[in-house]
Formats: sequence, structure tokens, C-alpha cells
Amino acid sequence: MHWVMRERFHLPPGSDVTAASFLTGLGFAMKREAGVTNFRKQGATVSVYATGTVILICSDRTIEKLLFDFFDTLPFDYEKYVSSEMGISLPPKWIGSDEAGKGDYFGPLVVTGVCLDSGTATSLYRRGITDSKKLSPEQLGIMESKVRTLVQPSSIESVVIYPEKYNELHEKMGNVLDMMVWAHSKVIGTLSKRCGASAAVVDKFSTGRTAAKMKESVPGVDISQFTKGEREIAVAAASIVASSAFRAAMASMSRQTGINFIPGAGGEAKELAARIRRDRGEDFYRRVAKADFII
Repeated sequence: MHWVMRERFHLPPGSDVTAASFLTGLGFAMKREAGVTNFRKQGATVSVYATGTVILICSDRTIEKLLFDFFDTLPFDYEKYVSSEMGISLPPKWIGSDEAGKGDYFGPLVVTGVCLDSGTATSLYRRGITDSKKLSPEQLGIMESKVRTLVQPSSIESVVIYPEKYNELHEKMGNVLDMMVWAHSKVIGTLSKRCGASAAVVDKFSTGRTAAKMKESVPGVDISQFTKGEREIAVAAASIVASSAFRAAMASMSRQTGINFIPGAGGEAKELAARIRRDRGEDFYRRVAKADFII
């Protein structure tokens, strides 16, 4: 039996009754459980979570197409969604930016921006684009493919700062926050000129002086930072592309050095960093690790 990979969708707010009626009309049996409503029939399972996330597993291509078409036609007002979630209104084109690798001993700091309009944002929302931290490695790859299918390459920009350059910039700038302002500003500035975007939403990483510096960093672009900024789909898409680039860079570094680099900054990563510094020397350590981390 052919099983497709699990597909993930977002059910627009207020569509749960419509979805239940459609699925039961197709012969799905409905069962409500804690935080999730499951719909099952031979060859397909649809799980609708209280958060609006929908997980589809299907081996029947006819049912699969019916479900894809149904989810794609559910009415959804993206501008209204953003206004309700974040209290902002967006121009015709805007940028979302996020980063990956900031909290990892090893590998680069990756900052990515994605430029969207409301139509593309709606498509990405329906297809389940969400904060990369909520995704498994397999799901991350699937979601990145969705982003790159729906978003033009010219609407995606990344800055990848490998450890050696990261350490040079950190010594020059004195802290990681100013480095992040520089990197976010670079991707936002590049995309605003390329796509004509006049606003940007950034997953919040600073307050006070640095936050003010961020707002002033790209003249002509209204930059706003939000906690849990991935609620905005351009930011969520940026987080997925940045996380995928970070993982790919880590894998490449491991192949080139023969070292199985550990993500994050937990005990195992800290022990590995100390061992590399001791056994391979300071120069090698600074080529693979962020030297401002305390070991």
C-alpha cells in the first residue's frame, strides 16, 4: 500500500464545523478526543487539533485530491488574521525575518528574510507553515520544500555567518545583538529593494537601545519586532528556511571535519566544544564554534 508522507495544514479560524461536515459527508467517522478530533475511513486519517493544525495521512489519491482542494478553498482573510493575532496591518508586500543558530555552540548564525504578499501568505498558511521549532527534521524538510515551491527565489534572502566570521564580527561589534541587527538589516534592505516591500516583521530578539537601532536600520521600511513573531507567516517561512540552512551547514561541517557536531548549547555540546579546543587548538576551535560561548 502506498502511503504519502504526513501532510500538515492550517484550518482557518471558524472553519471547524464546515470541515467536519465535509469530512463526514465523505464517509469519515468522527471521534473527539482531548485536544483533537479524528476523522477516519479506509485509506485516510484526518486529525484536526484545537490549535487549528490539521494532519492528513492518506493512501487514496482520489481522497487526497478532494481534501487538498477542500482545504485550499476554505475562506481565509490573512489581513484580518494578522490584525487579530498581532494588532498590525500590513502593506501589499512585506518581509518577515528570523534567525537560526544563535543559541548553538557550533555552526553558523543564519538570518533569513522572506518577502510575501497576502495571496502567497494565505497559501503558506493553509499549507501549515509554522515556527520551525515546532517541526521535526523530516517535517522541516517538507515545509522548506513548500516554502520554496510557493515563494519566488528572488523573494528569499539569507545571510550565513560561519563561526570564523562570526567571531571576527563579535570582537568588532562587542555583542551578538548588534551583529543580529546588522544581519537582519542586510536581508531586509536587500529584499525591500528587490521586492518593493515597505514593512518588515522580525521575531523579537532585542529591547531598548538595540530595538531602537533595529527600527532605524533600514530607512523607508517600517520594522516591527514581536515575541512569537512566527505567528506571522513570512516570519514562520523565514524561520524554516534559516533552520534548514543551519542544519545543512552543520552537516557539511561534520563531513568536512569528521566531527559529529552537536546542536544547541547543552552539556554534551559544551563538553564537545571544550574537547575540540583542547585537542585541536584555538584556531581550529574558532573555525567551528562561536567563541563568545562560555565553556
